[in-house]
Amino acid sequence: MPQSIILLSDVPGLGQVGDLCKVKDGFARNYLIPQQLAVVATANIKKRFEHQKEKLTATREKQLNFSKGLADKLTKVGLVFERPIGPNGRLFGSVTTMDIISELSRQGASVEKKSVLMNGPLKAAGDHNVRVRVHSQVVVDLPVKVIGIEIKKNVAHEEDMAPEEAATPADAQPQ
Repeated sequence: MPQSIILLSDVPGLGQVGDLCKVKDGFARNYLIPQQLAVVATANIKKRFEHQKEKLTATREKQLNFSKGLADKLTKVGLVFERPIGPNGRLFGSVTTMDIISELSRQGASVEKKSVLMNGPLKAAGDHNVRVRVHSQVVVDLPVKVIGIEIKKNVAHEEDMAPEEAATPADAQPQ
């Protein structure tokens, strides 16, 4: 049996703060209300939210404008990562969500970890696009460039190595 609720925070796929929604009784009772995402829509609560509707609308607009500004800032950011690359062309390391977040915060645009939408870490050199959800209505594609650095093995030649006898002092020889 459907139950009327009023959302206290944005719920993806359901609505935004202050929306009056009808959901199944179990979803409201077992998830939305315990997580403090919604309250049961009684007459008193409906009246209170009608008075707060203007404030909620102004707050939503303010958040949306802030998110659009952050999105503009993110589009101007260029992310370049250098990672060691093996002989077969694959990276020894990878570029993870945390790498992207730390680089963005270093450049002055901080986002949450859950906002970076990646299927997995980037394990190949080249150009990639990473989606960042700044707001429920604002999603930005960031260009990420991964540069592979070849590792050169240090092969020591016998001429370059010092003899072991020269490394030990003459006084320390056993008698």
